[in-house]
Amino acid sequence: RAVVDAVRDTEGRPVKIYGIIQDVTAREASRLKLAEVERQLREHQENLAAEHRLAAELQQIVLPIPDAPIDLPGLRAAVRYLPAEQASRVGGDWYHAAVADDGSVILAVGDVAGHGVQAAATMAQLRHALAALAATTTGDPAALLQHLNQLIYSSVPPDATATAVVARYDPATHDLTWAQAGHPAPLLIRDGVTAELPRPHGTLLGAVRRPRYDTATTTLGPDDLLLLYTDG
Repeated sequence: RAVVDAVRDTEGRPVKIYGIIQDVTAREASRLKLAEVERQLREHQENLAAEHRLAAELQQIVLPIPDAPIDLPGLRAAVRYLPAEQASRVGGDWYHAAVADDGSVILAVGDVAGHGVQAAATMAQLRHALAALAATTTGDPAALLQHLNQLIYSSVPPDATATAVVARYDPATHDLTWAQAGHPAPLLIRDGVTAELPRPHGTLLGAVRRPRYDTATTTLGPDDLLLLYTDG
């Protein structure tokens, strides 16, 4: 950048010329770099927004949240979904509540580590696998967790992990048998008193190839409220 001025005599003729030359290369380079960073940031934000929309649509397709309670043999189940983090982060939380072939009720909640499309996709795999296994193979909570662990341990990417609680309720005996994989224990509310059920042994899904899953059994009474939840 150049700034030049001329000193003239009384008749207007140039006598002296003063000039200042400034090198603005660094400033212009910084301006161009800043413009490029701003462009990349806009693209990144657009990609994140598109990923969020895709993950939210996938989650809604795979995991519709019913507006009303679900009536099942011997109990009534209600589902609520309230993310603790900002709404832009779609997680891998999932649930299952359905009647098995033998008339028992299979209940489950789980949480896949991470957020976004990958977590939603892994969530879909686990939920559909549990539904298929419970309908065709076994209703034993520990065995179901063994199968889910094998599925996620062998999945791509190989470092995926998840937690889950799986329970089987027998409406004839009112017994609830459950197992957990690194997940918070259900809460039992009885006569206005809330207590956490003692957790049987269980390892995070996807952590080791052959984990051990134990079961625990409790008997539910009339008007008991059982809360299965994720830590999201």
